[in-house]
Formats: sequence, C-alpha cells, structure tokens
Amino acid sequence: MDVELRRLRNQLATNRGEGPRRPRFPLWLREQVADFARRRSERGSSLWQVADELGLNRSTVQLWSRRYPGSQGRSRLRRVEVGKSELPSPTLGAATPVLILADGSRIEGLTLESLITVLRELR
Repeated sequence: MDVELRRLRNQLATNRGEGPRRPRFPLWLREQVADFARRRSERGSSLWQVADELGLNRSTVQLWSRRYPGSQGRSRLRRVEVGKSELPSPTLGAATPVLILADGSRIEGLTLESLITVLRELR
C-alpha cells in the first residue's frame, strides 16, 4: 500500500463525522480523496478500485470526483482554437474513425492523423 493511500485511509477513519444517515467528512478531506482518485484514474485505475482501496462507497468516490474539480483548478472544458484545415475533409458515407474518450465524449469527422493529434493534445 503506498504512503498516500495509507495516509488517506487513516484520515478517513479519524475524521468520520456523524450524520443522520451517513458519516460526514470535512470538505478538505473530500477534496483530497477526489484529487487522489483523479490521479489514480489517470494512471489507469478505475474509480471502483480506488473506492475499494479507500474503504469508501463507490458512488461516494464518483460523486466527490465530479463535485470537487481539484487543487489544480482544472476544468472539464478546455480552450480550443478552430481554424481552417489544410487536410482534405472526409467524404460523406465513407468509413471514418471515431475517437471516444473515457468520459464518453465522441470526436467524429476527422482523419485518423487529425484524431491522433487531438488525442496527443488532450493528454
């Protein structure tokens, strides 16, 4: 078990507040769990795996990850610039590749090379 995981598990155990139906955790701890889950997700772990490792309900980790954008101040949206492409546009009816991102977003109508460029920029 890595050091950060152990630290978070200890903080979750010692900072568990009381609520009418479920325990309440301080905001700073929920934000730390969301940041941890986001980083682990970027390295290939699922939110379900992270929740199990932390001893939390899976839907709790999913909710916190969405609710608290993180200390990096990252937004789910990214600024893009749209310009005229020098690449030929794909013809209608022809099979074109589709890029489907982890969050379900789809990017269609580009050439394979363009999709690879978009994917590299998003990482």
